[in-house]
Amino acid sequence: MDLKSRYYASVDISTGFNKILTCRLMGVALMMGILLMSCGRKPVDLSHTELIRVGESQITVREFKQIQDMSQDYYWQESDSDVDGTESKNLRMLDQVVEELLIKEHAKALRIEVSEADIDVAVQNIRSDYPEDTFDQVLLENAVSFDFWRKRLGVRLLMDKVIEKELESHVIITPEDIASYYKKHYVEASDRQNSAEALGQSNDINEVIVKRLRKLKAEKSYKNWIKELQQTYSVQINWEAWKRMTKSE
Repeated sequence: MDLKSRYYASVDISTGFNKILTCRLMGVALMMGILLMSCGRKPVDLSHTELIRVGESQITVREFKQIQDMSQDYYWQESDSDVDGTESKNLRMLDQVVEELLIKEHAKALRIEVSEADIDVAVQNIRSDYPEDTFDQVLLENAVSFDFWRKRLGVRLLMDKVIEKELESHVIITPEDIASYYKKHYVEASDRQNSAEALGQSNDINEVIVKRLRKLKAEKSYKNWIKELQQTYSVQINWEAWKRMTKSE
């Protein structure tokens, strides 16, 4: 090979090597750019994103997670089935919160409210069931703030008021219902003393039985009542936020 041929051959080899090197460098730069972009990208904060809305009542992602954390032990232990996984439990919690908002919205239509004084009385009654200072300790151990717990208690009291007005007050209790309940829980009980304690201490057993029967009958009509509320009030769920929230768990 003459000098001219060697020159052009060396140029071809050098050019090919430079092309390969350039491609590799571009690949490395591209990968570095992707890494830098992913490192610099902050995760989307959904905390204050509206998750559920029923009329004027709404719940944010943060509030939903707080409610979920308070109820987590109950829902996680409710079923031991392997089939009943996290997704199913999340959806059950979603249904519960939707029901709460439906009842809260219906309470506005009925002009039913719970005052701060009502909540204070309920708080004191609950505190009285705990030895001194242990109530606050229980909240601390479960990482629940008192303010949030108190807020949830207010929601529970409001729901009870609405259910009492809409369902329990319309329940009809017959003498036959009382006699049947008394026979089952008193006469046929193997331990009458324990069954009496289970029913509650009262000078008027009929009064206790009537209250129990009202709640039992109200529970049977609860689901149909909720369906009626769903037809009355618009339920909006931010499914995009829901997917992101549940995906991050």
